[in-house]
Amino acid sequence: MLDALDAKQPAFWYTPHLVPRLCALAAALREDGEAARKRLAVSRRYVEGAADPSLWTEEARLRRDIEALIDSGRVSMRNGRETVASL
Repeated sequence: MLDALDAKQPAFWYTPHLVPRLCALAAALREDGEAARKRLAVSRRYVEGAADPSLWTEEARLRRDIEALIDSGRVSMRNGRETVASL
């Protein structure tokens, strides 16, 4: 359901980093680490253009949390690709 979010909707104009971060979380939860990292990179680029330094800090923490989910012990290699194991 998170992948269905449309970042071009007016509601997201002031938070363009939000949709890519949520999609990264969705990708991590569905065991697609590569897609998650790509969406995190998009989110980071949006935040780097933001004028509010507190946003940089908070978003960096949230991205690290998602990366930790990908890199944690719950991440395994299955069939030659990175996956997030079932909880």
